[in-house]
Amino acid sequence: MVMETDLSLNGHNLNGSVHYLHGFLNTKNKKKNQLYFVLNGSSQVLIPANSILLNITILSRNIMGPFPAISLKFVSDDFPPFISTSTKEKKKKIDLDVKLPNGVFSVLLSSATPKDEVFLILIEYRTP
Repeated sequence: MVMETDLSLNGHNLNGSVHYLHGFLNTKNKKKNQLYFVLNGSSQVLIPANSILLNITILSRNIMGPFPAISLKFVSDDFPPFISTSTKEKKKKIDLDVKLPNGVFSVLLSSATPKDEVFLILIEYRTP
């Protein structure tokens, strides 16, 4: 017997469902123009058109403080680049609620960051 995957998910509609992307950034031996977060293996991400970026959570991998304040820059063809700055916390959640008509974007550091820092990132988005 051969089992086939039903790509329509048995008729269930997944519109409006929430999805997650995860990634990292290691500042060790990085040049200033290479501070893009790697999300699912790439510095540029494509999600379904008209999806809504709900929020981004960033986590410093340092076990003990002090934790650096960082500025994230969001780049997309859909809107001008904008910057969000976190306070000096281990974990910071940034609420966005931004619609991406073409679904392509990148996230990078836009501030000076101490060397040998590792950051984890989790992006939550809703499909149309």
